[in-house]
Amino acid sequence: MVVFSGGKGLRGPQSSGLVVGKAKLIEAARMNGSPASSVGRGMKVGKEELMGLLAAVELFLDGRIDGVRATVDDGDELFFPGGVPRVRIELLGERTADAYGAPLRDGEPSIFMGGWDGGMFADPMTLQPGEAQQVARRLRELLVDPVALGDEDVEMVEGLLRTLNLSNGIAIVINSPGGSGLAAERMINLLRSYSGTGEYWAIVPGKAKSAATMVCLGASKILMGPASELGPVDPQQLVRGKFVSVHHIIDSYHKLFRGAVKAKGNLEPYLQQLSNYDAREIVSLETETRI
Repeated sequence: MVVFSGGKGLRGPQSSGLVVGKAKLIEAARMNGSPASSVGRGMKVGKEELMGLLAAVELFLDGRIDGVRATVDDGDELFFPGGVPRVRIELLGERTADAYGAPLRDGEPSIFMGGWDGGMFADPMTLQPGEAQQVARRLRELLVDPVALGDEDVEMVEGLLRTLNLSNGIAIVINSPGGSGLAAERMINLLRSYSGTGEYWAIVPGKAKSAATMVCLGASKILMGPASELGPVDPQQLVRGKFVSVHHIIDSYHKLFRGAVKAKGNLEPYLQQLSNYDAREIVSLETETRI
């Protein structure tokens, strides 16, 4: 005896189902229904759902549902049915599934995903042709926004690597406009030290600029697509919400400093502008450019 959902693959009423098998077994199952009022009483199906299920079965067997084909398969699948593939996205940091769920639901198209145990789940059962690409595009917009590479990213990655079995190596997805050259060097050494092979692969779905390019160049293999971008290796610094070339910051500082040295009398304009810089940070940035 086999039990089928009336929804899911048949695309009929979700609260309906089919029990298929030998007549004696079906008759035994019917004994749990009216008028016996046994366990099946609380799970009875309405007349409207019965008719909806009948229509769904007829359409399915007649092959009149676009994109659905009924086939009979022999072999192990008759005894060990295959599961429905699902995608689990593990969320790192403080953001939860609820934080991502709202923009997914409110966006275009509206997408509903389940959240459980620190992650999000995508069930492709009801997706139509072409819709998987739409879901992937929205997830990429939310989850793979470019992030500047910094020391906190290295620490986060190290915390994750400690929990994984990396005997077969590491593949890391990078999408960043740049960041700290020192952090890039730390990331390269970290990935190599934790990898069971001593190497890692870099996957670039979008942009991997500057310091992120350095991390890619430290990999044994770089995987890129038509929209992927690398370089130039020009360290960037976040200044007032925008990324600015480290070389430009250093050059501007030294230009102001030389102007102040050569100035005769009126130092105030130079001192006001130099107050926006930290000499110790300039030394650190110069170290990055030499890496």
